[in-house]
Amino acid sequence: MGFKEEYEINKWNLLGEGNILIIYTDGLIEHERVEELYAPHHLEKKLCEVKYLSYKENFNAIKTDLLAFAEPQDDISFAVIKWH
Repeated sequence: MGFKEEYEINKWNLLGEGNILIIYTDGLIEHERVEELYAPHHLEKKLCEVKYLSYKENFNAIKTDLLAFAEPQDDISFAVIKWH
């Protein structure tokens, strides 16, 4: 990473009240069972079911659902960010 004398900062409003942002690695996208992918269909379905819960409860519900769907074949990382 280099050093720069001046930095310009841009402010973006990515989330509005009640919005949820999920950041994940390719392990989640490639998670499958018998040629059926977990994302986006199963991920979106689970998120719709739990979207009114806290970010921790959202994370735990997705994690539980993901592991019940199939045994991971790759590493899976994800984070849930929720604006209240």
